[in-house]
Amino acid sequence: MAEVATAKDPATLKCNQINTMEYQTFSDVLPLDILAAVENEISEQGWSYGWRSRTDSNIPYGHWNSSFAVASKENGLDVSPQLSNNLLAAWKHIESTICPGARLIRCYANGHTYGVEGYPHKDAVRNGEKTLVIYLNKIWKRDWGG
Repeated sequence: MAEVATAKDPATLKCNQINTMEYQTFSDVLPLDILAAVENEISEQGWSYGWRSRTDSNIPYGHWNSSFAVASKENGLDVSPQLSNNLLAAWKHIESTICPGARLIRCYANGHTYGVEGYPHKDAVRNGEKTLVIYLNKIWKRDWGG
C-alpha cells in the first residue's frame, strides 16, 4: 500500500477531503472493543472461496470473501441498515471520525491465505466513490505481501 501525506498531521484529513489522492492511510481507526467485536463476527460468519473482485476482467483468480451487506457494484443506496450491531457500530465510528457524511454502499471482508495472491483493481464504478480498506491483522510481515 502506498502512503501519501498531504498535511502536517494526516490524521486531521477526512475522507471527503481526498479528491486528488489515490491512497490515504489512517492508523488505529477503530477502538479495540469495536475491533474485537468485528473480528469475532467475521470468524463466526465464516468465509467462502472463489470471490472475484472484478468479474468484468479477464483475471481468473478468486479469493476468500464474507459479505455483510448485499449490494451490486451499481448500488448507490446506503446499506448500513443491513449491518449487524457490531458492524454498524464500526461503521458509525468510521463515519463520525474520518468519513463524515459518507454513505456505505457495500460492506464485505476479503481474505488472502498463503498462495492466494491479490491483484490491483479498482472497486469504484462512479466518480466520487471511495474504497475504505481496514486491515484486521494483529500481526503482519512485509514479506507476506498485501
